[in-house]
Amino acid sequence: MPKKISIVLVLAFALAVSSAAVAEITNRDLQLMGGVLASSSVESFFFAPLEDGIPRRWGIFAMSKAGSGPIAEINGVPARFVYADQQNVYYLGYTNEDRTVHALYEASTSGGSPQTLLSGIADAFVEENDVFFYVSEEDPYTLRRYSIRDKKASPVKDMSASNKKITDAVVAGGELYFLTQAANGTEDGYKLNKSSNKATNLDKPNPGAPFSILYDKYRVYATDSAGTNVYAMPIEGKRALQVGAGRYNMGLTNPRFGGYVYTYDADTHQVVGCALDGSDNVSLTLEGDTLSMLILGGSPSELLFYNYGGIYATTGSLGSANRLFDFDNTMGGLIWNYIVPAANNHVIVMGYTAETMTHRDSMPPTAIFVFTRAGELVFSHPEFDPNAVPQTPGEATMPAELGQVPHVEAGGEGDDDDEDDSFFVF
Repeated sequence: MPKKISIVLVLAFALAVSSAAVAEITNRDLQLMGGVLASSSVESFFFAPLEDGIPRRWGIFAMSKAGSGPIAEINGVPARFVYADQQNVYYLGYTNEDRTVHALYEASTSGGSPQTLLSGIADAFVEENDVFFYVSEEDPYTLRRYSIRDKKASPVKDMSASNKKITDAVVAGGELYFLTQAANGTEDGYKLNKSSNKATNLDKPNPGAPFSILYDKYRVYATDSAGTNVYAMPIEGKRALQVGAGRYNMGLTNPRFGGYVYTYDADTHQVVGCALDGSDNVSLTLEGDTLSMLILGGSPSELLFYNYGGIYATTGSLGSANRLFDFDNTMGGLIWNYIVPAANNHVIVMGYTAETMTHRDSMPPTAIFVFTRAGELVFSHPEFDPNAVPQTPGEATMPAELGQVPHVEAGGEGDDDDEDDSFFVF
């Protein structure tokens, strides 16, 4: 699978929010929004850089006390959050200069240096709650499971005998499914038998697919190299249906929650939810005349999106929209990419500066604005400048190289071990 597509899939977007929150957001929903936020039942956490320019030093901030500084400092570049509870926050960090390998870290919510739990992770397939699947850099043929609660890794299925690399894995309906890729590029899908630990072949997608991803109970793929002719097939089905029936500009990078993939129809000025099961699409006509960028996040029950100088909320089935507060998409002279629901009825809008936008595929957002649902700005990084001049990514140039990413082992001193950045598929 091409690395570019894999990274963006993740950047499309355990949160059990407090009782005051409007909708329940799960860890799976947060992973689909890129893992840029982690939430426990009482708090949300985000990354923010601790230096200007292209940052190599980052912090983890607790939303309720972000103004007091980070709860942990990271001497390196984080990749994404994995999970959070009331005691700890767990995240993946790059461990090589090319940013293709990761380590799993644990940071205490009460402060202190992050501790390394697991290293050498090539690809991670984050599931719900405190368990995720992964393959290692040294052995891409064996699917493994890591339990955060038990702090234990265990092998699940070894495909080395057939020389097939694991490319994706998901639990749907209580069953484990995974995809492999042979040396010649051929993809195969499997269902793992719990009792025998034998893998049973799934039917190949029809029409055919060069590669696919597992999303809940579907196998989703594109039949063209541009990734715009998208199909979805039930994971144990025999035939796929075209998502959006070819009527919309649809890609594998479009945001997806529940049973829909969302897109913008410029002809009708509508947000459209294209059903994965082939049922009728849903749509919402927007205020105003045009939408420059679809920025959408949330969950199957509530979606947040930007339009017409404001942040709106609607249902996953695109019922009537409620304007929460005014928001200028050039606010602070920054480039905004994410809208993420947070604990205690907050909304976090995230993005990049013109300089850091060129690295959005290999670092978390560098601009974070935290709002109440009434529109009060309670935290901003960088500090909000009402007179800042709007910028575009084209005004920044890509450095010749990213530079070394220092790695800190548990209980050890920082060194210059190579850190890595592999792609994620969720």
